[in-house]
Amino acid sequence: MASNFDIEEAVLDQEALDRNTMGNVELQHELFILFFDQMPAYLDQMNEAIHSDDYDEWRMAAHGIKGSARALGFTRIARLALDSEKSDPDQTRLTALKEAIDIANDAVSDPTALAS
Repeated sequence: MASNFDIEEAVLDQEALDRNTMGNVELQHELFILFFDQMPAYLDQMNEAIHSDDYDEWRMAAHGIKGSARALGFTRIARLALDSEKSDPDQTRLTALKEAIDIANDAVSDPTALAS
């Protein structure tokens, strides 16, 4: 049986991305850069929340990731962030989010990876 962290969504929902950016590829590229530049701060915030058992900090960081991921069509990241937002601070959830973010970053860096 798959764990709650084995999300089957595609890395990127291209239709959602195109809808939210009116298909502007240059804008998409700029937004990807901003998204991936923001992620270390959110992930650090979540890591700190684990160590301080700070549910509010954890939830705020997960909520920020979720909103940004949804806007860009990163469905897997958005789902993991939503699940995290509803949970207590947890290292397993944080690790799953980090892995999903790394996969998405690799995918948009190599567009041929999105076809799989």
